[in-house]
Amino acid sequence: KAALKDVARVLNLPFGEANEMTKAFPNKLGMSISEALSTSSELKNFSEKDDINHKIFAIAQRLEGNYRQPGRHAAGVVISPYPLEEVVPLSTVAEKEKPGVRAIVTQYDKNNLESIGLIKMDILGLKNLTTLDYAIKLIEQRRGIRINLDEISYDDANTYSLLRKANTLGIFQLESTGITDLVAKSQVSNFDEIVALIALYRPGPMGEGMLDEYLDRKSGKKQVTYPHPSCEPILKETFGVPVYQEQVMSISRVVGGFSVGDSDVLRKAMAKKKADLMDKLKVQFVEGAVKQGIQEKVAKDLFEQLERFGGYGFNKSHSVAYAIITYQTAYLKANYTIEYLTALLASDHGKTTDIVKYINNAREMGIQILNPDVSESQASFSVIDNTTIRFGLSAMKGVGETAANSIIQARTKVGSFRTLQDFALNIDTRLINKKVFEALIQAGALDSFGYTRKCLFESVDSILTFAQKEQERANEGQFSLFGNEESSFSLNLPKDALEWEIDEKLKREKAIAGLYLSGHPLDKYEKQLKSLKTIPIEKFDDLKSGTKVEVAGVISSKNIKLSKRNEEFANFKLEDRTGEIECVAFAKTYQKYKEFIKEDQAIFIKGDLDKIEVGDAELRGQVKVNSIEILDDATIEDKLEKSLHLRLEERHTEDPELVPKLYALLACYKGESSVYFHIVENQEEKRVIRAHDTYSIQPINELFLRLADLLGDRSVFYSVGEQLKVINKSQAAG
Repeated sequence: KAALKDVARVLNLPFGEANEMTKAFPNKLGMSISEALSTSSELKNFSEKDDINHKIFAIAQRLEGNYRQPGRHAAGVVISPYPLEEVVPLSTVAEKEKPGVRAIVTQYDKNNLESIGLIKMDILGLKNLTTLDYAIKLIEQRRGIRINLDEISYDDANTYSLLRKANTLGIFQLESTGITDLVAKSQVSNFDEIVALIALYRPGPMGEGMLDEYLDRKSGKKQVTYPHPSCEPILKETFGVPVYQEQVMSISRVVGGFSVGDSDVLRKAMAKKKADLMDKLKVQFVEGAVKQGIQEKVAKDLFEQLERFGGYGFNKSHSVAYAIITYQTAYLKANYTIEYLTALLASDHGKTTDIVKYINNAREMGIQILNPDVSESQASFSVIDNTTIRFGLSAMKGVGETAANSIIQARTKVGSFRTLQDFALNIDTRLINKKVFEALIQAGALDSFGYTRKCLFESVDSILTFAQKEQERANEGQFSLFGNEESSFSLNLPKDALEWEIDEKLKREKAIAGLYLSGHPLDKYEKQLKSLKTIPIEKFDDLKSGTKVEVAGVISSKNIKLSKRNEEFANFKLEDRTGEIECVAFAKTYQKYKEFIKEDQAIFIKGDLDKIEVGDAELRGQVKVNSIEILDDATIEDKLEKSLHLRLEERHTEDPELVPKLYALLACYKGESSVYFHIVENQEEKRVIRAHDTYSIQPINELFLRLADLLGDRSVFYSVGEQLKVINKSQAAG
């Protein structure tokens, strides 16, 4: 599938056609192009459409199975008894985070390395372990409790309640939208089920139906059965579905009479799909089963079932190791929420996209994230109380660890910063220079002194001059800086000065903090956007490639590029309160809407979701933009559903002339707003009937007043989104 997409791009097949073609490719793990052509008539039609398409398929089949590009394992280390250059070809790849530096890598993959007697070890560092460690320290500092994760209960009700509510952000292995929904759907209730879900939530088991089978049996939709009675003790924990490689190995020993060594050979053969070896092992398995009194057909069927599922089986030992960290992170989030979320934010320092998600999650849990404050903030995120986290000083762009620690040291020395003057007199102006001062102001770290950010920003030079002169006088012994003497001059800044407009304030705040803290540009449209039912960006993980999407957001960055045809197009990032996604406006779209594509602009876009394929997984990808509108009150008003609601009581329905008059009146004002009849009996609404589209109306005051005159007061209502207005005889719709 990836080969088809790449060849189509190189041969300049239009994006839309290429997308339709690859969408016709069956969604089955490991399927080749030739297999797909024999399975999908739609794909076959694409291949035979014309010479270009025929060429695309021919080239793709020649490329199929080759490496697309060199890859490098994140933490794979090759161990050899000899110098590597003597036993394996080497190469170099660029270090992503170290410009100009190249790392040495082998040109053999893992399997080839093992075949020549070398060992590849995966030495992985987990951020989650740092988060756990910091959370435990915070808990001890605040509560005087030292948590030993080796001694926590694996039957904690709060932990499983958190998981069942799908509150899994920040939980190891459970953060993706797909597995979050799966955890909620499965109503996980014990540790073994966490282990199983981690093993099953992979392309292979899902593609073979193992996950659905497991869920159906667990929920009682399907009966739990076993391929043979002797398999029940082995498969009982997974409701009769072979999930782990260890289960397949155990069945081969119990049913097929395999030795421990033979069962491991079977595991490897299944995992690597070695057909010749599997044929031999099948004969051995069936013969062993027959010797134990099992019918030959039953033994063959069982082996084929194991072969089908076992090829995608996961090491239980591996899954348990993952699940332990999964449970530990969930346990701390459920029982020590404020400390865990603070540790999570501190661990992701600098990763704005993740921090935005975690802050939104904290807010959903009733936790407030306060702006940085020189009078309260620590260098990193810190706990204020059980419902409040304070943003860290060093987490701001332009401040850094050295300046942050300098502020904290000065604050510790004097006890607290009571006023702006107090702050200015005690900081080290060699470290807290103009750039740092401006960053502190724009992020809101000086708000507690009572001045507007605009006033402070425009007064930075005066404040620093004041601080430097006063500190020079102190050093010269002209007065006591920390004594009771009055300063030779003071800061006389107005506390009632004008503030930046909210959008400007938020823009500057985000430039320093990396995200919006005191609000969001979309806040003023929150209710209307809910009425529009736009898709939050965090939900894009659930959508399939090619899905039509409508989304509102703010452009956080843009990049104008030139295509191979020397035409300008735009890549930009769009963010809402839930996340961020890449967007691309190709040449024609860009030329039409380029005046709207600017940083910090709130927009509403329509487009197609184009997910990126990496192996067998689909990542969020990007939105191919089809249209853009400026997001403002007028745009939203125009998009909101507008409906007329008529309340019909017995007095209305009993009048034989009223309904014909009503329809005749509606017919005089044809438009696009839907009409709903609310049938009321004994003061209770019994049903709602939507009128046929031929009776949709134009929402104008004249119609509303005529309807109110016909039906009476409190019988005519007009809705725009979720806002409802009653129309009485003396009123206009407005």
